[in-house]
Amino acid sequence: MSDIQESKIDYMCDYGCGQVANYPPGKGRKYYCCSIIYQKCPGFARTVSKKILEKIRKRKKIRYSNSIPVSSPDIICEYGCGQPALFFFPRIKKYCCAYNAHKCPVKRAESSEVGKTRTHTKETREKISKQKKGVIVSEKTREKIRRTLRRTRAIRKRQEVKNV
Repeated sequence: MSDIQESKIDYMCDYGCGQVANYPPGKGRKYYCCSIIYQKCPGFARTVSKKILEKIRKRKKIRYSNSIPVSSPDIICEYGCGQPALFFFPRIKKYCCAYNAHKCPVKRAESSEVGKTRTHTKETREKISKQKKGVIVSEKTREKIRRTLRRTRAIRKRQEVKNV
């Protein structure tokens, strides 16, 4: 064997894709890699996606573990459905019939109606107006608001004409 053949040793990609590493560690690369950009290596992508999935699963477990099971049939759901409460949420200090408040029938109906109408309650409007007091709106923003109001008024007029 010549010296050239001996010096060329096939390294495997250190990111676990199973391919031959074409690029040695260097600037921006810590390990032997099959791709010039290590983020494009299939092995690197797999490990990153696994880590992301683990984080998501941990978040979901934490989110649902915040509800504490309750065994007393005397306690009723505080969202107004009338069913016996099966869980307690210590963070908001409420009892509910489901492990997630949005699974309660009354809460589901409320959230679905809010999404359909896209209007705020009076309380919410008051909160928003209190937050917005003292905020200076630019002339550009005012013009956008005017255009939007003109469009909505025109649409309402058309609907009124159709209904008459």
